[in-house]
Amino acid sequence: MNSAATEPDDVGILDLVIRLAAATKGAARDRSNRTAPIRELTHICAEIETRLRRRQARAAAEAEIGPTLGLVRRELDRAMTDLRAHMKAIDLAVRAYRRAASGPPGAVLGYCGDGRSASFRDFALSRTVV
Repeated sequence: MNSAATEPDDVGILDLVIRLAAATKGAARDRSNRTAPIRELTHICAEIETRLRRRQARAAAEAEIGPTLGLVRRELDRAMTDLRAHMKAIDLAVRAYRRAASGPPGAVLGYCGDGRSASFRDFALSRTVV
């Protein structure tokens, strides 16, 4: 229910407009006392104006926040991608360590990418994304 009509200010404004219509009708009928109905009409109009300004301010804030949230969401996605890459590198390093731990001491773990054999430390560092 994200309809604008369900917002408290919108419902309140509608109620105030109904009250304004009723007060206007009442003021038109009662010609003896003009001061009280005019005060009531002025009060209702001021309340409607206040709520409309509040609604405009909220809409402006939401319009301003929207692009910022999009930027934050993109940065978070980028950070999560980097985190996944780091986690994958850590997983590869742990697997290499386990393989080395189960083999003979000083076992060659793999290659650094340039044809050299690598120790665990070299292997882990070559797989770490910075």
